[in-house]
Amino acid sequence: MVLEEILQSVSYVTDGGGRKTAVQIDFDLWQELLDLLALPAQALLPQGTPPHITLRFAGLIPLDDLERMSEAIEMGCEQVDSDEW
Repeated sequence: MVLEEILQSVSYVTDGGGRKTAVQIDFDLWQELLDLLALPAQALLPQGTPPHITLRFAGLIPLDDLERMSEAIEMGCEQVDSDEW
């Protein structure tokens, strides 16, 4: 079961203000989640593209573009948008 399916299968308990305070899930789903948590973390990760395939793209982006991208990332990091939630 993927995360989207899990999230669609839960019921939320809310307080008087409508804020989520707890989650209720079916017992079978709970057991499935416990089984997933017992797996080694590596087993839960998606398999990526092997390095020998992705290495062919190395050097295709000009260095000045990479530097600009790094600067943009640095400028955007650690900034909180309080309206995002």
